[in-house]
Amino acid sequence: MKTNEPIVGSNASPISVRKFSVKEVLVALIFFLVLFIFLPLEYDNIKAKAIIYPVMWISMGYIVFKAFPGKSLTKSSLLIILGVICLSYTFSHVIGFCGWIKHGTLYKNKRDKSIRIICRTYECFGTAEGCQLFEERRITEHIKWVTSFDEKPIDTTKWQSVPFMSSE
Repeated sequence: MKTNEPIVGSNASPISVRKFSVKEVLVALIFFLVLFIFLPLEYDNIKAKAIIYPVMWISMGYIVFKAFPGKSLTKSSLLIILGVICLSYTFSHVIGFCGWIKHGTLYKNKRDKSIRIICRTYECFGTAEGCQLFEERRITEHIKWVTSFDEKPIDTTKWQSVPFMSSE
């Protein structure tokens, strides 16, 4: 029996998968890397994640679409799974059922006043978890770079406390 032929008597057809060139794979990896690098960006209260994650899911759907030429059950199944994941993310996060809520600034950096430690909680369907700390660096008046802050206890030689949950 040849390797690419279906089993005799079965209704299965062979699954053909398109091979991608090294150039195509590198372009896709660089595209995903660039998107991943920009995840911490925020414009006012709009997080780049709300745009980048759907773009990544749609890109993966495009890759699946191109990888399996013609109609096949595998291609359809993978596209349906990616579609369900993308839609569930969109409905829960973009529409507003789940998300990070900023409660205010806890500390300012003593050297650079544009760097702050802020408190956020993750709220989803009416429940919230405890305050988590994030470091917020202002790039411009509206654009910020926000990353998690894990330094405990907070070094008061670097950080100045501000009034509880202020919006400074």
